[in-house]
Amino acid sequence: MRKFYLVITCLILFIVQNSFAQAPAISYSGAVKFTVGAKATLAAPKNTGGAIPAEIYSKVSTVAGSGYYGYKDTLAKYARFENPVSVALDSKGNMYVADANLNMIRKISAKGLVSTFAGNPKKGAKNGQDTAARFNYPTGVTVDKNDNVYVADFSNNMIRKITPAGLVSTFAGNVNDGNKNGNGTAASFNHPYSLVYDGKSGNIIVADTYNNMIRWITPSGDVSTIAGTGAPGRTDGFGSKATFKIPYSVAVDKNGIAYVADQGNNCIRQVYTAANGPGFVNTFTDTTYISPYGITVDNLNRVYLSTVEAYGIIQFDQAGKQIGPLPFSGGSYKTFNDATDTLSSYRGSMGLTFDGKNNLLIADQGNDRIRKVAVNGYTVNPRLPLGLSIDSAGVISGIPLSVSPAKDYTVTAYNSSGSSSAKVSIGVGIGSQTITFNKLPAVTYGAVDYSPLATSTDTVIRIRYSSSDTTVASIVKDKIHIKAAGTTTITANQDGNVNYTAAVPVSQPLTINKAVLTVAADDKIKTILKDNPALTVSYKGFVYGQDTTVILTRPSISTTATTNSAAGTYPITATGASAKNYAFNYVAGKLIVAPVPVITATGSTTIVKGGSVTLSASPSTGYTYQWAVDGKEITGATTNSYVATKTGAYTVAITANNYTTYSLYISVLTQLQLPANNFNISVVSATCKGSNNGLIHIAALQKLKYTAALTGNGLNKSYPFTDSLTVNNLSPGEYSICFSVDGEIFSQCFQVKVTEPKDLSVYSTVDPKLNNLNLQLDGGTSFRIVLNSVTYNTTQNEISLPLSAGYNKLSITTDNLCQGVIEKVIIVADKVVPFPNPFQNVLNVNIGNQTINNVGVNVINTMSGKTVLNSKYTNQSGVMQLDMSALPNGVYYLTLNLDNNKSGYKIVKK
Repeated sequence: MRKFYLVITCLILFIVQNSFAQAPAISYSGAVKFTVGAKATLAAPKNTGGAIPAEIYSKVSTVAGSGYYGYKDTLAKYARFENPVSVALDSKGNMYVADANLNMIRKISAKGLVSTFAGNPKKGAKNGQDTAARFNYPTGVTVDKNDNVYVADFSNNMIRKITPAGLVSTFAGNVNDGNKNGNGTAASFNHPYSLVYDGKSGNIIVADTYNNMIRWITPSGDVSTIAGTGAPGRTDGFGSKATFKIPYSVAVDKNGIAYVADQGNNCIRQVYTAANGPGFVNTFTDTTYISPYGITVDNLNRVYLSTVEAYGIIQFDQAGKQIGPLPFSGGSYKTFNDATDTLSSYRGSMGLTFDGKNNLLIADQGNDRIRKVAVNGYTVNPRLPLGLSIDSAGVISGIPLSVSPAKDYTVTAYNSSGSSSAKVSIGVGIGSQTITFNKLPAVTYGAVDYSPLATSTDTVIRIRYSSSDTTVASIVKDKIHIKAAGTTTITANQDGNVNYTAAVPVSQPLTINKAVLTVAADDKIKTILKDNPALTVSYKGFVYGQDTTVILTRPSISTTATTNSAAGTYPITATGASAKNYAFNYVAGKLIVAPVPVITATGSTTIVKGGSVTLSASPSTGYTYQWAVDGKEITGATTNSYVATKTGAYTVAITANNYTTYSLYISVLTQLQLPANNFNISVVSATCKGSNNGLIHIAALQKLKYTAALTGNGLNKSYPFTDSLTVNNLSPGEYSICFSVDGEIFSQCFQVKVTEPKDLSVYSTVDPKLNNLNLQLDGGTSFRIVLNSVTYNTTQNEISLPLSAGYNKLSITTDNLCQGVIEKVIIVADKVVPFPNPFQNVLNVNIGNQTINNVGVNVINTMSGKTVLNSKYTNQSGVMQLDMSALPNGVYYLTLNLDNNKSGYKIVKK
């Protein structure tokens, strides 16, 4: 019995496998004709061949990615990628994505959960377990028969291997670029962009992009060159002589033939790989495709290509001929749209992989999504009439939207073993229209424009409406527009066109009732013995922006109150109005005759802070009272008098008969008083003339919230303080300080002055008899005098100091350094003295106390014996200055002729 079940099971498996192992064989019988607007269905064609997958050929759908750029692991439709370049599939249905900008390999589980399989955002070349490893812009990804994942680590010049458990290692290559063959890391690559697992040989085929080579790696890690010399070019032939130019992507068919997107040559190359040597290269198609990018091959050996410049996927047959004049998938727009054939859209530069069954997997970099497109299932050509479509079971259905003459449509069914086509004639004839127009309910004048809500079996052609009396209602933009109270008839019409016959018109009566306008007599108030105020009414219920101009007869308004009526409440009534489109509703008002309360004060309303004044209201009985200050009710102040203790405007409200009247306000003013010595003001002058560092210090006896307003000398500024204040950086001058207190009525002002020191001045005389220097000093409080290196300190304004014979040096300063220094040289001598000696550029000659008018000067260079200066001077001050800046340094002899009396000196210039 067990053997019987085994045989049955094997037979079922054989039948299932055999059904997909042969191409479909579809057929139709007869032609069909549909009607516009009517639901239509054409059953799937009869199929006597292999089973057809439940797909719609060339239909695009999104597998993962929200379309937002970023990094997010979550459910597939919410996940985020950053430039996904390629995608591969393992035996369990898991997808692996080379997420280049994130330096990661992401995993999309068969259940639709996105996670990080290996790597992290920080770039590097580190091996390790899953996220501990690092990549540098991974671009290619493929999976072998044991579910090991291989990565083209583009910027690291490496091929990396990731076990199913997530352990990352370097399979081949190293970080240095090159084209060396060898085992594992002994080999080298130059920015390999793509790779693919060859199931026939068990090798990994690599597009070594910037080496212009196609390489392969054995399972043991041995790297060899299949084709390409390394030099850029487009030469077909055996591998060692063939050339490529920037081969970007590589794919392999079930026979082990490799296909290369040769981007620099704008073409597809075909490489016949050989197990023990270089392969043979030829150009797959002579057509030029600008910047080919992604490439893959399905199980029927159809080749698919994406390019950088275009936004679609091109399909080729085994002979290299493009299938159809249009892209297999994608249109000419750089956008995102999941649809069929050219109605779908991408953003270019797409990585392509065949899933081994029914779909291409697409790494849509520009949209940051992983998508798929079905390569099997049903398709129809040309496009079906508008409103009809074919589903994944081959059923054509829908609601035709337009007439279409009968013509043949070719339905093609694809499975993994081949395809089959069958023609069927489909036509769409003219349809009929039936209007449904329900009874219109009565509306009230004032209703907004509204649709009559007629419907038709055809939703394309517009339903038109008309009104029998346009003075009551008209049609505006297919809506009923109310114009007046009354009755009219609304008719619905629907014209015919090439797709439909005209509909039979349908009419319905419409009644518009008058709107209700409420007339309310306005409440009024007056005081006793005053004339009645003008009586008025208010209207509520005007529609369409109308006002009282539509009232034909204005209402009459009256009251029973007179000028002499006692305090109390009297009715106000309105009646007698008329209007074309309004009915009237009257609401009575009331006239209140009320007394006016008066406030009196028992004493002055200006009080010292802490005092009070009693305020009384009249009338004093018969009412309820509520006192307020500055418009705010005072809690608990509900008697006819109130004791006021603070500043404000006081009012009282009296209420009787549910109506309140209010008094005029009475002002109460409270003033703050402070002791005369409350403010202590001290001033510190500027330290130097021209300095702005004076200050004012203020100390207050009572601690309050003060504001000091300081003005004068170009300053106008306020300073808040409580008990003390110092204002710094003041320039000399006169200032005004005015004090106020927050929340109080208070003001007190003072005048102050910030001074500055005088200039240092010195008047000196020499007493030749006593040989003394007499000084008169001003500008400081203490003086420091240095005469001939002797220091004298004094606070006196006059002082006499001894002089030395000859040269005396004087220096005077004050205790305030910024007043500067006065320096002076005093010569005491009866004979001629040249100084300084040695000198630099100027030599001074002191004539002394002699009375000499003319001086002859002769200077001789002692080395050469030549005269270097010979001139005459007139004595004016007793000291001559000789400019000798032109003389070189050295020793000279100076001869002076003083009114024919000669004297000589040795002088030195340094």
